Amino acid sequence: MKKTGPLDREISFIPVGHLKPAENDIDTGAFMKLEYAKKLSKKEYYDGVLIKVESSSQVHETREQVEKIGFSSSSARDEIDSVNRIMNGVTLVLAFFSSISLLVGSLIVVNTMVVSVYERTRESGISKALGASESDILRMFLAEYLFIGTVGGILGDLFGVLFATLIDRVGRSLLISRLEIGNLEHLTALNFKILAAGILVSLLVSVLSGLYPAWRASKLDPVRALRQL
Repeated sequence: MKKTGPLDREISFIPVGHLKPAENDIDTGAFMKLEYAKKLSKKEYYDGVLIKVESSSQVHETREQVEKIGFSSSSARDEIDSVNRIMNGVTLVLAFFSSISLLVGSLIVVNTMVVSVYERTRESGISKALGASESDILRMFLAEYLFIGTVGGILGDLFGVLFATLIDRVGRSLLISRLEIGNLEHLTALNFKILAAGILVSLLVSVLSGLYPAWRASKLDPVRALRQL
């Protein structure tokens, strides 16, 4: 028995309109009334139905109604949820490595500040011999650490903005050409709340890391401090 594949048929029709590009698979299709489609085929069947709702808030309820009658459904929300799951995983991985970097950076700051206090032992001893109290020494060192944290946070934000701008200008065109997606206005976005949070985190890390060195400096014995070479 000879098997034959599907036969192509030439059909003439007059377009009555066109839709705006949606940048998905719908752009490669054509729409017609169901009764017209049935006339083109000897068998009355179709493999899908496109349902358009008036508001995005009706999508979930409409999908539930479709699935209740035994059909499967899909929407753009599925792709969005899939991308969100991937981005959540990437965010968790980045947060893990960022926390490690933050811990290592804090230890480095503590070590640097302890060394700084040790090298300035005589300065602390002279200050206390001239009448400075333990709270004065503590505030002096914490003020320096606060300044260091502020400068570090501002520099970190500046480098972050610089790299974001570089990625947006260089990576955007590369991403569009590789993924063949529509034109993207911006690949990155500046969030001033995140920039402010970066400065606050830098201040917090500097102050917390400097508490022990500053407390140690305030507890130095003036006599021993003056003898320190």
